[in-house]
Amino acid sequence: MYEKKILDAIQILVDNSLDKASFNKTIRGIISKCIDEKTGKYVVIYQDSSFYAYSNDLNQVYSAGTPVYILIPNNDMTQTKTILGSVNKLGSDYINTIEEINKYDIIGNNILSMENEMGICSYKNGGDALILYNKLDTLNSLVDIDITAAETYIKQSNYLVLGGSFRTNLPKEQRYKGVYGLGVDLNFIDNITGETVKRTYLVNVNNMLGNPYEFTRGSEQKVVFNIDGVNFSDIDKIYLYCYDFPNTSEEEKPNDIFISNLIMNGATPLTQEELAGNKLSLITPQGIYFSSTDSGTTKKTIKTEVRIDNKLVDKDSSLLRYY
Repeated sequence: MYEKKILDAIQILVDNSLDKASFNKTIRGIISKCIDEKTGKYVVIYQDSSFYAYSNDLNQVYSAGTPVYILIPNNDMTQTKTILGSVNKLGSDYINTIEEINKYDIIGNNILSMENEMGICSYKNGGDALILYNKLDTLNSLVDIDITAAETYIKQSNYLVLGGSFRTNLPKEQRYKGVYGLGVDLNFIDNITGETVKRTYLVNVNNMLGNPYEFTRGSEQKVVFNIDGVNFSDIDKIYLYCYDFPNTSEEEKPNDIFISNLIMNGATPLTQEELAGNKLSLITPQGIYFSSTDSGTTKKTIKTEVRIDNKLVDKDSSLLRYY
């Protein structure tokens, strides 16, 4: 018994010495988001902290949620940290692909907006759902919809980008099974019969990037769908849902699945030339139309988005000049 305590104490001393030693250390973290693909700058999550790290190969592209190895020079967290590669595939074995969402050009502004984060509970027997918008009950809507943008931009599009920022606070017993996500029902007019046809689009655990059961800091998820934009009629319903989690409870449990910053945009695919080239885009978050109720001094914002080899560039950190 005493021998074990002595050995444990020695191990603690050794671990502390190693932690303070001045040699390079490699840790395992998770990619949170890309700050500038041109310089390979990423936000990486490690345990309960986050920090900037730079990729050692600018041809590699890391998606949010990718586990990576990070080199800490001299075991000093204040020094510049280097991403060595993904945990599953390192160096030349890493497959450099353009993320699906980057293969499309957004048309117009975001159609949806929601002021507050909304949540549901994974413990509900039979699952849980929260109606964010129902066209038959707009007075109780939790989502604001830009009707003009929906009618204008979706009708111009063959593709639709849906998503939002998802956050989870799931207990460990709930983190290995279950389905949750965002559901959107859209109405279209059938060309032949003239009848209304409802189609459902889901952004859920089956098409999310990263570990959907551990979005502790919130994770923006976007999915692209092919749609019949010309025959788009209206938005029927928007909802957050979950079901089939391992444990249920008759007791009232706190919400543990949340959504905010909803996204709905029309989109068009980029050509091969556009995918391989450089591009400056003008983004209009509030749309490009002024209504009859706007005053003569009403202003709308125009933002710029720069892509080099179709990689989104942080024009501020890279000191990029454009005209």
